[in-house]
Amino acid sequence: MNTRRVTNRLAELSALHHKFESFEDTLRHIREFGVGIISVAEDDRALGWTYSTGLYDTYGQPEIIVTGFPPNLAKFIINEMGRRYAKGIAAQEDIPTRDLIGNDLSCIFKPVDKVWVNRLMLRTLWFYGSDNFPSLQCICPDFEGLFPWEEGFDERWKSRQALLYPGAPRGKAETQLWNVSGSERSVQ
Repeated sequence: MNTRRVTNRLAELSALHHKFESFEDTLRHIREFGVGIISVAEDDRALGWTYSTGLYDTYGQPEIIVTGFPPNLAKFIINEMGRRYAKGIAAQEDIPTRDLIGNDLSCIFKPVDKVWVNRLMLRTLWFYGSDNFPSLQCICPDFEGLFPWEEGFDERWKSRQALLYPGAPRGKAETQLWNVSGSERSVQ
């Protein structure tokens, strides 16, 4: 893997002994693969979410968060973005990205509002020591290829994906995610 370290956080944190094994696992994954991935399980109260730690340190590219997707699919998306970053292919904000979730559907990356970064990306905050890192949300369309802000979007999909970009409408998915984030949830 062709990696380019942008910060020295991995080296700094690797020199310390951490109380929790999962923190050591995150550092090991960043060291070996360029990224650590955390999934917070969906439950009966709200959607789950999955996010990266280390993409900015490793490649100088934004961290990625995905909401409402099964953990394995969300991890695939983040790992694929890591592979693309390693090849010098950056995520483009507000431009459809093809071949990430299937040949027929594109996704769009939008910047994540800092209030959501501070609420949902706790491991990444720990890694960088602040919220001073770029992050993008991978937003997926409905089965017709329409996004939540487009006319004709399938309204049944509104509750399947919380929107985290600045100025995004706050609906049921966003309210539920806000209300349960920070509480005890199952991390995978």
